[in-house]
Amino acid sequence: MNTKKKKIAFVSGGSKGIGLAIVHKMLEQNYQVITCGRSLDDWNKAKTKNPELDEVDFIKTDLCDKQELNKLFATIKKKYGHLNAAVNNAAVQILAKGQFTDISEDILRQNLDSDLWMPIMCIKKELELMLSEGGSIVNVTSISGVIPTPDAAMYSAAKYGLEGLTKTLALELIDKNIRLNTVAPGPIMTPRWEKRVKKQDCEEIYAGVAARSPMKRFGTPEEVAAGVLWLLSDEASYVLGHTLIIDGGMSLRGNV
Repeated sequence: MNTKKKKIAFVSGGSKGIGLAIVHKMLEQNYQVITCGRSLDDWNKAKTKNPELDEVDFIKTDLCDKQELNKLFATIKKKYGHLNAAVNNAAVQILAKGQFTDISEDILRQNLDSDLWMPIMCIKKELELMLSEGGSIVNVTSISGVIPTPDAAMYSAAKYGLEGLTKTLALELIDKNIRLNTVAPGPIMTPRWEKRVKKQDCEEIYAGVAARSPMKRFGTPEEVAAGVLWLLSDEASYVLGHTLIIDGGMSLRGNV
């Protein structure tokens, strides 16, 4: 009988794609998982396909709404008291696409708020729940935070910002027994890519990825999740402020 106390983990955006794969991996490793998403329907669909998700504490939340974000973490604190692990994975549709000079200030700001300010606020709240016992945080960024991404300047700026924040906080917080690292995925076949494939010529999209990726294919959410769980684990106890790039070698060739 396994009497080992479960670690408490929070994953943002856990109802589909990379987030859902991380939730599954955490369940396999006996975490008590808390996750959130904007759509209860998406979560219920995931549970219908995967009954084991009944063990997960799902809290419907729009993390871009300050009141909802605060309520989420207040609920976690009241119910669990602390966090041992957190993964900041939630993402919204990239709004600021195209040439930087052609995009309005409002759209640029919205993109920055959702891709940088929102995870910053999550990290702030997560740290409050880790200071007493220590813990580990993994921020899911992108290869757009490692190499330039033309026509997605604000998205790239946000991901570079999250990379820089992670490294700085890693140094600030290691004396409190809190480790921070990042995972930077490349082209991963998530629901966002699946929508693009349905709207466009499937062969053209796959050919484009194959031409840029040395491994000639998309990655899977499970491959990203494996990297995230390793960084959270004791096996990575000497890894600090690191960016684990999971992109099939695409970033080795320069611009995305």
